Amino acid sequence: MAASRSEQALDFRDYDFTQATAIALGTEYSGLSDVLLEHVDGEIAIPMLGMTRSFKVSVACAIILFEAQRQRAEAGFYDQRRLSDEDWQQSRFEWLHPQLSEYCRKHSIDYPALDENGDLSEPIPYQPG
Repeated sequence: MAASRSEQALDFRDYDFTQATAIALGTEYSGLSDVLLEHVDGEIAIPMLGMTRSFKVSVACAIILFEAQRQRAEAGFYDQRRLSDEDWQQSRFEWLHPQLSEYCRKHSIDYPALDENGDLSEPIPYQPG
């Protein structure tokens, strides 16, 4: 979906953000390029009152993402984890310990378990080199 001020743009609150969605935002002055607009599935707009024609890009992004999160929460997307335990543990380790993750991959070492605080529950074996 492209954030746009065009007449055919759908009110962003009426778009179903529970489906897979990519959002394109343009510059505050000129919006999105015609080339990009030729490749999007549709356009959404944030209705505005008054003399202002557009929000700053960061503000428009925040408004749209907040609505997407609201719809997804209402649909139960966040009620339970959707990753397998193995994928969740791996992602958690990589997010919390990016340098140790790189070290483990470089030396073909399995990621060690983490405690409830995200700290290592066992030391990583030292591999020279």
